[in-house]
Amino acid sequence: MSDIPLPILGIDLLADETQLRAGAVRSAVNVDIGNSGAFKRRDGYTVVDSTDSFTGIHAFNGVVYVGMGTNLCRLNTTTYALTVICGMGTEAPIEFTEYNGDLYVCGPRALWRITGGVAKPVGVQIPSLPTAVPHASGTLTPGRYGVAISIVDASGEESPAVMLGYLNLTAGLRLEALPVVADHKWRVYVTPPDGDVLYLAEEFDAMLSQYAVTVYPGGAPCQTLNLHPMPPGDFVCAKAGRLYVAAGDTLWFSEALRPHLTSPRHNFVRFVGRIRFVELVEGGAFVGDDRGVWWMAGTDPSGWAQSLVSSSLAVRRSSLIVPAEDLPGDSSGDCAVWLSTQGYMVGAPGGSVRPLQPGRIKLSPDLEGRSVFITRDGIKQVITLTAASPATSFGVALDTSTQ
Repeated sequence: MSDIPLPILGIDLLADETQLRAGAVRSAVNVDIGNSGAFKRRDGYTVVDSTDSFTGIHAFNGVVYVGMGTNLCRLNTTTYALTVICGMGTEAPIEFTEYNGDLYVCGPRALWRITGGVAKPVGVQIPSLPTAVPHASGTLTPGRYGVAISIVDASGEESPAVMLGYLNLTAGLRLEALPVVADHKWRVYVTPPDGDVLYLAEEFDAMLSQYAVTVYPGGAPCQTLNLHPMPPGDFVCAKAGRLYVAAGDTLWFSEALRPHLTSPRHNFVRFVGRIRFVELVEGGAFVGDDRGVWWMAGTDPSGWAQSLVSSSLAVRRSSLIVPAEDLPGDSSGDCAVWLSTQGYMVGAPGGSVRPLQPGRIKLSPDLEGRSVFITRDGIKQVITLTAASPATSFGVALDTSTQ
């Protein structure tokens, strides 16, 4: 059998059976193909749960988190028992990203941050608004004052500031019906008389039901007015002090150094159709939509320069980050890899895109997939499990040896 060429090129789905190039095969099931073309059978697996209600899985700090139905659960890897951590609001695929020592979990109805194994909603919310009324004593100059309030949690994170209104004051103001929240602080922002810029006037423990502000505001300007917590969505990722969430055709980004807050008036980019993937690399981001894959150049998303770098549609949810040293070619740094209608694509820092299997694979644009990068017996592989979108019983697994 020495005259049979070894399949070092991997799988070719497009060429005629009699026209396969030397080094390619039509299919290879449950085997790995090394650089020399030698076959090695893969290890088997054991089914521990055959339900079709799993929506995602991620290992973080020694804990395996699993999406199950409408919940996010912790998996006991010995007994395979699931413990509910939080609700996701709907049964839909969920995405994970690790940032700043925490794990973020995103779905269409919920966005959570897991810290120390405890899930908290992303962003601090004011439980309910107090009422601002004039106070008879104080040293405020008579005039018309704007008043806003925010709350700060135990970690020092501030909520969006909310306007309580404008008051005509002669001496001071009083906040009434303040919610009592343990381990939190209230911040009160006030404008100068007949002014429009809010400045910090008071910060106090959220253990009082009313509080009087009687002195002129002398603190820093308010930075969180008109901001909102980051919305839930289909994808979540983070880089350089910002959180990014893709929801439908919109990519939201947070304020700089305030990863949980966004401006609903400014901090978004629209695409065409549902966003298929988002990956952040050095110098910008790759985003797939119904036109192809876009390179968003720049480190500040409010000033991104947008250019189409691939007209091949991406398989939705199939992207991941792979170090350049684990990929063929001369790129450096972390690269984005995704499965497209023309096979796997690599997006390098700077925005260049190249195919890994040019002319050998063609897929439907209506697939969704989940990808993983593994090294097995020295063979580096990207493996993607795909299914029709929305998911049905149909599916096909594709993989490629990267070296």
